[in-house]
Amino acid sequence: MQDIVKILRIIGNEVRMQIIKLLYNEGELSYGELMQKIGIARDKSGKFGYHLRQLIDNRIIEIDRNTGKYRLTDLGFKIFDLFKEFRESYLALQSRDMLVSTSKYVMEYFDKNKIIDSLVRETGIKKSLAKEVAVDVEEKLKNANLRYVSTNLIRELVIATLLEKGCEEYIKKYSRYGLPVYDVKNIFESYDLVRPYTPNVLLRILGRSIIEAYTMSQLIPPSALVAHLNGYIHIANSSDWFIGVEDIRHDLCLCLSKENFMGNKFFPEIIIPAPKNFREALFSMYITLNYFKDYYCISQIIENFNFILSPFISKGDQGKVSLELLYFTKMLNINNLSYRNYRPIALACAFSLPKEYEDIKIKYKNTGLFSFVDYMDEALLLAKTLLNVLANINSKYPSKTPIVVLKVNDRVLRDDDLLSTIYKALTSRVPITLVKEENYVSTSSEGIQLEKPKEIPILPAYGIISSIAVNLPLIMLESHTEEKFFDKIYNVADSVALAFNSKHSFIKDIVAKRRLKPLTEYILKGDYYYRWEYSRYLISFIGVYFTAFLLAGNDNKDHIISTARKLVKELIKVFRDAVKNEEYTVEFSFMCNDRNFVRVVSIIRNVLRKKNIPIKNLEQYFSPLTLMPYNIAESLEEYLKIYHSEPFRELKGGVFLRVDPIYFTKDDLVTLLDYLLKYERPLMLSLDYTYCPRCRIILDGFHQFCPKCLAMIPMGAHFSRVFSVYEPITYVHSFYRDEYLSRKNI
Repeated sequence: MQDIVKILRIIGNEVRMQIIKLLYNEGELSYGELMQKIGIARDKSGKFGYHLRQLIDNRIIEIDRNTGKYRLTDLGFKIFDLFKEFRESYLALQSRDMLVSTSKYVMEYFDKNKIIDSLVRETGIKKSLAKEVAVDVEEKLKNANLRYVSTNLIRELVIATLLEKGCEEYIKKYSRYGLPVYDVKNIFESYDLVRPYTPNVLLRILGRSIIEAYTMSQLIPPSALVAHLNGYIHIANSSDWFIGVEDIRHDLCLCLSKENFMGNKFFPEIIIPAPKNFREALFSMYITLNYFKDYYCISQIIENFNFILSPFISKGDQGKVSLELLYFTKMLNINNLSYRNYRPIALACAFSLPKEYEDIKIKYKNTGLFSFVDYMDEALLLAKTLLNVLANINSKYPSKTPIVVLKVNDRVLRDDDLLSTIYKALTSRVPITLVKEENYVSTSSEGIQLEKPKEIPILPAYGIISSIAVNLPLIMLESHTEEKFFDKIYNVADSVALAFNSKHSFIKDIVAKRRLKPLTEYILKGDYYYRWEYSRYLISFIGVYFTAFLLAGNDNKDHIISTARKLVKELIKVFRDAVKNEEYTVEFSFMCNDRNFVRVVSIIRNVLRKKNIPIKNLEQYFSPLTLMPYNIAESLEEYLKIYHSEPFRELKGGVFLRVDPIYFTKDDLVTLLDYLLKYERPLMLSLDYTYCPRCRIILDGFHQFCPKCLAMIPMGAHFSRVFSVYEPITYVHSFYRDEYLSRKNI
């Protein structure tokens, strides 16, 4: 008994117990290592030596004769094992009345075994180490003398304990994702049931913040994540990176010809019946667009809208067709009540028979076997009617009407009535994207063109899967020399390839398992509706001109443009080589339509400030929406000629033009269409306007006061097409707004 009392007296000192614990967990340690880990100052080494001597004299520790380090004896190990058992039993008694609020919002008594189980399950940690962590957490909670705790607090304490034990590899797997309370509070305080949010929008904002955190920490490769956080690249629409695609391009030509469904081949989930008339055909399109509304980031587009529907109309039904199109437009906006969260829908119209439709014959429900060439007049009539309907809507009040992609050819210039219809729609602020008609090519509302496979020219759906923007100016600013710049570019190219590889591996998995519906739904004899194998990834080179300006080292525009050409040529080669052995196809662009790209702008500004580079109006040199600043050329034709030259032609994207609504004439439209056919670059026109909510009239240009009622125009009533749709310019980030307002009117 006396020996036991003596041992208890020896280990009853806190310093001695710390020595025993360290030697138990870490094995042999030297005198200096023990002092450092326990945190004893050198001037107190004599007292520390006394504690060591007490433990040696009582055969709890010993000195290894070969290494001169201290270690536990068998008695020391047994003593600490007994101490751990006693400690666990004691803490269990102390914490048995502690209540835990679980993630399911029920109260349970604290049980450290649940910590052990969750650690092993979620991280794969050894059970013995998980038990140590759980006991330490239990002790911290007991010392805090808390009656009620939450699982959030327990998880934070577990993470802190893992950090103390140097187990960083498990922290990443055990972290909880979500917004801080302060951020959630601010979202709720700014939340409005009517505008700009709806309950679903609020849930989407909160949910996507969690998905984005998980994507960035767990799914994006580390090198790509570091490049994204540093601002060298921008992973566009990161909250949707693994749960959606950039755009979807639908061709419903074959889908409307028979009974189709989206779902399991044997147990369909959503039936799309073969339409019998124009109304049912529009409704089938609406179902399709609505079904995919949460699975794209930038836009959806219906290819060859007027030709697909042409067999359902006749020349004498123009009034009825107009009414049905009016209702169709209103239906499209049911889920897009807020400008802040509007996801564009586009309808593409062609004015000659698409090449991919020339050799096919189809039978709709109430028609015999036909070819689309038999419905050329109906297709032209439908395109004009659509433009007139949208013009009438937009001339009365601001409306989020669909974007119209017009595939222009020589016929348009020869048809004065068609020109007048297009002019009326443009000046009524219908968002129109003008593109040159090309065979086997689809164009998004932002002017991103993709070739269709000639062996399968009619795809139910395909598009851009994901995009990454490369922030060229920042890489140049931090490189100093051209050689170092390209050294970093090679590393960035590898990071981009790794990010695309991770997304592509994910896609192969979800296609195999038919997850992420409806993008993996069956349709048309068992084929997938969205054809992943023909879709593309997009790499955007942002700030080409600004980077060329930094490389050139002078203000000579010709020299800068020449440098930019060499730069783009080399960039395409580097990035193409980085993905040349991959299964997927990559396209190149100069645009990034993700509005969160502005996070990179602040990084560039900070670097410019630190390097004392005096650039006051950064938006005039650098924009994620343009390849070249608008003041680089004296005329629009000269400007478009730069875009048309090699290697700039390889970069996808359209040109946004700010048009003076007062002086823009029909002759100006003809000139623009001539340039379009000559230089082949998609054009998006913006005619600024003001809406007076009191008079309910639309005014050309920006006004502070209504000239009719003299009332002050409220915030949010000035509209522009900075991106692909018209929206209140005050809703646009100040960087994009300043860049837009700095453009010259044409």
